[in-house]
Amino acid sequence: MPDPLERLADALSDRYKIERELGSGGMATVYLAEDLKHHRKVAVKVLRPELAAALGPDRFLREIEIAASLTHPHILPVYDSGEAEAFLYYVMPYVEGESLRDRLNREKQLPIDDALLIAREVAEALESAHRHDVIHRDIKPENILLQEGHAMVADFGIARALDVVGGTKLTETGVALGTPAYMSPEQGAGSGELDGRSDIYSLGCVLYEMLGGQPPFTGVTVESILNQHMMADATPVTQLRPTVPAEVVGVLGRMLAKAAADRFSSGKQLAAALSGATRTAASTAAPARRTRTYAAVAFFAIIGAVALLSQFVGGANPASADEPVGILVKPFDLLGAEEDAYLAEGMAEEIRDRLTRVAALQVFGRQTAVYAKEANWTERQIGEEIGAEYVLDGTVRVQRNAGGDDRMRVNATLVRTDDGSLAWSQTYNESVADLLATQADIAEQAVDGLQIVLGESEREFLTARPTADATAYEHYMRGNLLWDFVYVGSERWKQIAEQYERAVALDPEFAEAHARFSMASSVLYFMGRGQDPTQERLATAREAAQRALELEPGLTAGHLALAVFYTYGEADYDRALPEALLAVAEQPGNTLALNYLAAIQRRRGEWVEAAATFAKAADLEPQSVALQYNAGDTYTYMRQYDEAQRYYDRLIALESPLGYSWQAQLHVLRHGDVASARQILEGAPDDILDFPGWLATITDRYGSFTR
Repeated sequence: MPDPLERLADALSDRYKIERELGSGGMATVYLAEDLKHHRKVAVKVLRPELAAALGPDRFLREIEIAASLTHPHILPVYDSGEAEAFLYYVMPYVEGESLRDRLNREKQLPIDDALLIAREVAEALESAHRHDVIHRDIKPENILLQEGHAMVADFGIARALDVVGGTKLTETGVALGTPAYMSPEQGAGSGELDGRSDIYSLGCVLYEMLGGQPPFTGVTVESILNQHMMADATPVTQLRPTVPAEVVGVLGRMLAKAAADRFSSGKQLAAALSGATRTAASTAAPARRTRTYAAVAFFAIIGAVALLSQFVGGANPASADEPVGILVKPFDLLGAEEDAYLAEGMAEEIRDRLTRVAALQVFGRQTAVYAKEANWTERQIGEEIGAEYVLDGTVRVQRNAGGDDRMRVNATLVRTDDGSLAWSQTYNESVADLLATQADIAEQAVDGLQIVLGESEREFLTARPTADATAYEHYMRGNLLWDFVYVGSERWKQIAEQYERAVALDPEFAEAHARFSMASSVLYFMGRGQDPTQERLATAREAAQRALELEPGLTAGHLALAVFYTYGEADYDRALPEALLAVAEQPGNTLALNYLAAIQRRRGEWVEAAATFAKAADLEPQSVALQYNAGDTYTYMRQYDEAQRYYDRLIALESPLGYSWQAQLHVLRHGDVASARQILEGAPDDILDFPGWLATITDRYGSFTR
């Protein structure tokens, strides 16, 4: 009689090539296999025969299908499931990593920031599952897989099926639902009515073990362990590890509360608490930087940035209880030779950048300004379409003189969008060499026209002159304009880097040019990584960022340059985060900084924060395809479909094929209805969407969904 492995291999030979056993447990055996259709490695999990008999194929497959509908970055998805020759199985991705149990066996106690990151990612996965009424019931280190340092929660499928069957049938198989060391008091007591707070308790046990090196309760018998969960207080984790911060201890204590009502009410709430605890732990452990004085400044700036970020991502103006004033800075019109276009466009861009430092302003981004100009929107239309209350516009005429001393005439106007009335206007007849002074004066006078009271640091920023070299500044402006609408992978990055390199060569004290040169160099390194010459590019990126901050400590662009360096150069998101936070704290309306911050947060698994930051950037740049997509994509992963819909609607309004494709995929995710996705795609203009290709993609990805 063939052994079970041979029987299984024969039963699944039309779809999977079983290669070897990966491991077995009390409920199932896991095999490594090749998916013959998609040519990928998968893990096939086969239930124990007695458990399969207790469940029955119909119940098992029905409940697995519910579990398979869970989609989240930290939930191991279910690819397939079925019955074959009395085997009940389901198929998951093969994770080339290890389980948390493997890591704990090796290290016993994890670094505090690693433990908090894993716990936060599991909490986010639980939030997603609980919103769909799926309780895991067996959160433990064995069911948390680690891939490149990030957590993936496995076995929602079995847990859901066992949860439904329960009772006598499971008892007869000898399989216990849950693991005693990680069971909540109510689960150990046999309560049939469990909710997500039971999983939160189990995760608390896992976090305790990651920090302390052992579960909170141990014993010789199952009964002893369960009684302790219900009656005893765990040994304070600080007795096992004195370095655990007090805020972490507080979060852990609430997770392990005996009464479910005293715990965090949701995975989302828990994830937010863990995120705050992570920042506290990171701040207290932050290494010294440059000098003792500057280290203290940086520490308190990070704390301030965190506090500020928590306000602005929620929509509040950090400087005032009043709503910020919305302003759009349109690209200035050039009245003259096209070769001077950089000067007119660059002037508006520089003024816009300076205004983002003013806390009382909501400054809409360049892409939206360009869109409004190209669409010939009136001031009233601008107010109606994006909510801006003022429009700053201008014209520039340049007169080039043979003997030098080139002149420019600049007319700037500030107009109210509600009635088109003029709030402020000024004409400047200046030397082109005085461009920086003119830009600074326009920004300052416009703010005064809005009757906004500036803080000392805000006024200094508005009137600052980053360089005294007019030619160096010209190269800097050209680099900034080339940067717009460019994507990672574009050959234009070489031109961008060259412009900034020329700027710093002409003025080695030009801090902002060093910072921009660093960012461009980091992107170029990322584009060409693996090639020997790019190592020099990486060193250049690091040195330029450090030089920028040496010249001007606290420079927004300098901190952003370090964030980009750590992201693209070293993939070190823990070091990138505080730099991005500092950049955003300095300029809350800087959409470039917001976009990088959100990307870093997302890579760290901070999905709630990333979504809010992407949304902030997308709302400041409602005509940016990339930002609308980033926000919608992030909300989709979080299954917050109403929020995602808002940004996909904008994509469709911008006639982006991404809008139609993601609208269709969103409809399938929400309703499991491929037919409606077809209708959405059929409504897309033929000239911007390859309908058959997108439909094939959606059908292949979601064809198994049913309403």
